[in-house]
Amino acid sequence: MSLKLFFTDYSEDDHIRSDEAKPANLAQIIECLKTRLKEEDNFVGLIDDNDVMLQFMVEEGGQLSVDVPINDRKGSFTKSADLKGCIEIVQSLGRSIAIDNIDGLEFKAWGR
Repeated sequence: MSLKLFFTDYSEDDHIRSDEAKPANLAQIIECLKTRLKEEDNFVGLIDDNDVMLQFMVEEGGQLSVDVPINDRKGSFTKSADLKGCIEIVQSLGRSIAIDNIDGLEFKAWGR
């Protein structure tokens, strides 16, 4: 797995910006998900070697959102998940983030 990690944790006032994402192994990514995805608006993101981004965000009410932004299409492939589902997605990743390998994603245009 060759992924870089970034996150924002508003409750801890801690972050790694996406343009400064750090290489991380599976255990580090899972620990970050467990630690950071607790408070509303917090997020954890991954970037693969092809610059494909996968983000996990805490929405209003504590629901988690899985998001793969596609800038060229001005939208994201997205779905709701719980923490266990987010961890399962990360565990299923190979060397790259492939939309087709994440069940249940639906495309939504931005601003709609």
